[in-house]
Amino acid sequence: MAAVVCVGREPGQWIEAIRSLGRVTGISKIIVTVSCEPEKARGLEGDRVQIRKGVSAQSLIDELVMEEKYNQVLLVTEPVVLSKDALEIATEWVARDARVATVSFLSNSAGYLSFPYRNTEHPVGPPGYNEMTLTRRLRTLPPMIEPVPISVPEGGAILLGASAVNTAGGFNEAFHDNPRIQVVEFALRASRRGFLSYLDANTYISLPWDGTNFQGSTLENQDVREKLISRFSFFPGLYEHERSPATTPLSESLDLARAKAEGLRILIDGACLGPMEMGTQLLIMALSQALARQEGVKWIGVGVPNPGALPNYAQKLFTNPKIALLSVGELTFPGAPQVDILHRPYQPNAPIPWERWRNLARRSVITIQDLIAYRNGSYFFSAQDWKTYREELAKASAQCDGIVSISHDVVHSITEERLKIPNDRLYVVENGIDYRSGDQPVIVPTIVAERGLTAKPFLFLLGATYSHKNRDLAIRVWQKLVDRGHDLALIMAGATVPCGSTRLEEAALVRTKDEDDFLVLPDVSAEERNWLLKHSSLVMYPTSAEGFGQMPFEAARFNKPSLYVAFGPLKELIDDDAAPTVWDLDLLTDRAEKLITDPLAAQSAVKNALQNLSGLSWDETARKTVELYFDLLSKPALH
Repeated sequence: MAAVVCVGREPGQWIEAIRSLGRVTGISKIIVTVSCEPEKARGLEGDRVQIRKGVSAQSLIDELVMEEKYNQVLLVTEPVVLSKDALEIATEWVARDARVATVSFLSNSAGYLSFPYRNTEHPVGPPGYNEMTLTRRLRTLPPMIEPVPISVPEGGAILLGASAVNTAGGFNEAFHDNPRIQVVEFALRASRRGFLSYLDANTYISLPWDGTNFQGSTLENQDVREKLISRFSFFPGLYEHERSPATTPLSESLDLARAKAEGLRILIDGACLGPMEMGTQLLIMALSQALARQEGVKWIGVGVPNPGALPNYAQKLFTNPKIALLSVGELTFPGAPQVDILHRPYQPNAPIPWERWRNLARRSVITIQDLIAYRNGSYFFSAQDWKTYREELAKASAQCDGIVSISHDVVHSITEERLKIPNDRLYVVENGIDYRSGDQPVIVPTIVAERGLTAKPFLFLLGATYSHKNRDLAIRVWQKLVDRGHDLALIMAGATVPCGSTRLEEAALVRTKDEDDFLVLPDVSAEERNWLLKHSSLVMYPTSAEGFGQMPFEAARFNKPSLYVAFGPLKELIDDDAAPTVWDLDLLTDRAEKLITDPLAAQSAVKNALQNLSGLSWDETARKTVELYFDLLSKPALH
């Protein structure tokens, strides 16, 4: 590869540029054409550098391509500074596809390709970066940005492909006094023959201003435009369209590059952050704080019902400098700024104002934690309510840009139900399991103390009265253990649901002799839950439908074993051959008895539940989430 450098009247302004070209990998010859006497160009000399006076860019490119048979030529028309590896990607593209006529690069001053804000040229680049560090950032943070098709090249350095030069002809002599116009005219002429111009949005080059050499975009010069229009009737149609904020490959690629450079701006739907902290609330708290710890995140807005009256468990959001609390409104986030991602990290169970979401965010994401209610009509007052719920979830799946699921088992369910989301926009990101631990604050539930159960061994079940939680089965296991001679109480805590509960079944099972050792609590506080987990002998979790299955992990963090059936996500996430695989009362009772009487079995169960702790941390959840956000930004918006 050779470089042609067109130096203007001030050679001294080009010393840094020529030196940087000398360090660029792949350049074997640098020809500097000057309009002054060669002795005035001292300081530009160097290895591989030839200085010529009064030779046009047109003649030099013809010489290099047609006579010396260079396959690629870098045309430099502004004193830009390149990193050593600046051309690695672009040269590969040209070598791989002979149809590539030109490749342009991101720069602080490159007309409609200016970065970080298009159409806005700046004397310096993004704060905290130079051409080397920003190029490294763009390339190391996945995904790599594919070649971006553009209508015309722009910028102080443009790579030319020899095949296009040989086929369409070199630069037009009519514009010999301005190589910046010549390269545009060449690209337009080559495009008529099917050759293509691209932007390498993985590479940034600097153009320092010093008050004299900055000329602005040639394409905004009216005389230049008229000359180009007279030759190409299709100009400037696509160019003008690409300059606007419309959804084009250029626009979306620049958005992705900006998010990589500056960090993601994320809006989280926290409408469910009400007075009680349950699983969904824990998820939002843990995910928001973990996202804020990610280097690739700049700002997080959490939309809540009332930013001025957060419940106690959510007060941590106030203290994080990356997190801002906003009003969620009717899911419209009034007053929220434009963001890269708007994410509802839990089930979409109500109509979403999709037009507003698309105006706010470049991509919208929903999390589907499970399809339990989608498949179980008993949790609704009427068939129509169930139908409405299913329709809203299906609509959300079809309207969003991406879906997060919390296990491969959930993905399988989504696929079975034929929800309308492309497979490459369906992501598995497991929940973290390290938000709670045994060293967190505890409070004895008052009723437990009043009933005299603080000193008695007890089994603990935490979960709402949904039928799939099988709380009645837990009662039956407990009763069989008592009948076998084990002096145990059973404490169950969780909300009572209005439809599809096992409340009546539970009441029918309790015998008179059981009443003193049986306690049912409503929702409990985080501190009360911690006490119950910490002091239980065994955590009961006989559920038969889950998207993830958090309880065995939480229990293990308190060094407590759990009784569960290894199915779906629990089988996927916990490797424990001793766990039952069917809902059989005798087998479950045998397993429970083993866990409360054999310390080695109990410790083995805890160890197995925590064996994937490093891969199931909230920081890992956030890392994968940020990765999928960037992946979605690299793909077109679906709507």
